[in-house]
Amino acid sequence: MKIDSATLSKFLTLVNLSGEIEIKECILRGDADKLSVIAITPSKIVIVRGELKGDFSTVGDIGIDDLSLLKRMLTAFSGEIDLIVTTNKLKLSNKSTKVELVLRNPQYILNEVDKTKFSDIHKKSSGNEFTLTPENVREFQRYYGVFGKELLISGENQDITFDLANGDNSLNLTIQVAETINKFEVKLASLFMNILGTIATGVKLSINDGANAVLVSHNTDDVKIDYIVAPLMK
Repeated sequence: MKIDSATLSKFLTLVNLSGEIEIKECILRGDADKLSVIAITPSKIVIVRGELKGDFSTVGDIGIDDLSLLKRMLTAFSGEIDLIVTTNKLKLSNKSTKVELVLRNPQYILNEVDKTKFSDIHKKSSGNEFTLTPENVREFQRYYGVFGKELLISGENQDITFDLANGDNSLNLTIQVAETINKFEVKLASLFMNILGTIATGVKLSINDGANAVLVSHNTDDVKIDYIVAPLMK
């Protein structure tokens, strides 16, 4: 099949993540409507569900042995490429370059999350949703870059507050969102900023007070991705 290398690369970047929550391997499942993946990070802190629209029926179900390598190879290409799956290889090519990457038998990839289990967690995490615009995200990232470490997020009505602390120093940033939300408070590790940095644009969050998970979502015309993040104990 033919696919735009940048589109597939961006999708896999959103799935791959980095650092302590990098997903190094995964099962990609292709059908006539989409390419999909549900995987949990090695630390069990984040579950990623991603869908890329398109006809991927010729891809089928494949085990990606090194997701980071595949992502980097796609980034090296430009424009449309040919993507072919054989018994144990994923072949990428354009007019001048051919790449063959080893696939792994999906039965030996153990980080896939059952659809029913994911749907149950997703349902429990949904319902108290609000949107952070790209401007909101950039403003918060600027301040976080100074203070870093863990963060406390709270909200009520249309106010969302980010509390950051570094030793005896603290910062409190309150922004207004378009949605009216129920009161909540949650503590998150720095990996939350890793997710925001990977998305690099606006996001939708759902945070229910006392919930065991935070939902971070990002949707475009081609891509739908959800991150379910385990909070820290207060």
